[in-house]
Amino acid sequence: MRKLQLVFLVASLAVAFCVSACSDSNDSAIQNTKEKVQQSYDSAKEYTQEQKEKFVEAFNSQMDALNDGLTQLQKQMEAMPGQAKQNVQEHLDKLKDEQKSLNSKMQELGDKSGEAWTEAKADIQQAWENLQQEYQELKQSIIGQNS
Repeated sequence: MRKLQLVFLVASLAVAFCVSACSDSNDSAIQNTKEKVQQSYDSAKEYTQEQKEKFVEAFNSQMDALNDGLTQLQKQMEAMPGQAKQNVQEHLDKLKDEQKSLNSKMQELGDKSGEAWTEAKADIQQAWENLQQEYQELKQSIIGQNS
């Protein structure tokens, strides 16, 4: 959807520029074209910022849910016997380290724009999927040991 909007935006700008340049070459037409280009640029920039904010908001919500889940696993782990408890604690520690790393990547995301932002976002999404998978595996492990 975003790509389609950006393609439409670029095409509109090209048409506006060509029409203005071909039909009237006076300063007024040039200024009008510049203003339209600036407005289009501002709109695209605002749209991108909105997308970043939505992504960060969704990430924070998911991270809160993960924190709640880790707290629950920690409580369940406390009832486990010696070695099983130690194994689960090691996995929990690993998950928490990965969570910290992911939070650091999110902090860095705020400084990026354009293609760098897109790449960083993809990297964060992949790291999040990996973290979720490890969380689910640990959760299943604990459920299996408590059964």
